[in-house]
This record gives sequence, C-alpha cells and structure tokens, in this order.
Amino acid sequence: MQSEDNDYYLHRAPDGSYLYAGSIFMDYENHADLEDYNTVIYGHNMRDGSMFAKLKKFRDSETMVLCPYIWIYTPDGDFLYRIFSVHSVDAVGDAYMISFEDYGSYAEWYDKMTGESEIDTEITSSDIDRVVTLSTCNGNSATRLVVQGVLVWQG
Repeated sequence: MQSEDNDYYLHRAPDGSYLYAGSIFMDYENHADLEDYNTVIYGHNMRDGSMFAKLKKFRDSETMVLCPYIWIYTPDGDFLYRIFSVHSVDAVGDAYMISFEDYGSYAEWYDKMTGESEIDTEITSSDIDRVVTLSTCNGNSATRLVVQGVLVWQG
C-alpha cells in the first residue's frame, strides 16, 4: 500500500476502511517500482504476532542463518534482498533517508547502516545495490526496529 502521506494506512485496511492493525505500506516519498536507493516499508509490531512483529527475531543470529533474505512480490515483479543490518533507530533517523546527493553519499549511508547492525551479517560494501528498509515499532514512540536488505535478485 502507498498513500499521499505516511499516516493514512496506519489504521486502515487496503480498502480504506478502519483497521486498528493498519496495513503494511511503503513510504509516500518512495517510487512504487522499488527503484529508489532506499525503499522504506512500514508495518505495526502487533502483539498477536501479525504484521511486522516477527522482525525482532532477526536480532538472533540463528534466525539470520536460517532466513537471511527478504522477498517482496509485486504485480510487476519479484525482489530478493539479503539482510545486511538489523538495529534500533530514532523514529526520524538516518535509516529513513530516501534521497541522496549522489552514489557516494548513498554508499556512505549504506556503510553507516551496516556499521550500526546489532548482528554480523558478513555483507560488505562491495555488495551494495538498492536497499529495502522494513520498519516497525520498538516498544516506545521514540525508536523503531529496522531490518535492512540489499537487492540481490529481481525477476
């Protein structure tokens, strides 16, 4: 889902009706084709385990060994991302940057995100490509948990 702002789908179903859990949605500033350097996707961390509640499992290195990828399926194609960073961030921190001056500033951002990871993913800066950032609440209003993956395949 994507809207004209990042509030619309917080508590709405895809059809626009009220839904406390909301929908998983892409940042309103991203291009829908996932061609941005960093595509940000939001989802609630629901107590019943739905939405993005399971993202916290990626803080465990065993989970990363078993499942180091993020798949995104769209009507126009599928995308496979290799997870390179899992960490807590400020609700308005650098993890949410979408626009970059140039490729050099993007590469610096990527290295910073890699360096902030709570787990060692063994991904290096030579592996850099487009990134997806999955973001969910982290138990308080000031921070979020992000799981970031770098594009490894598109079909």
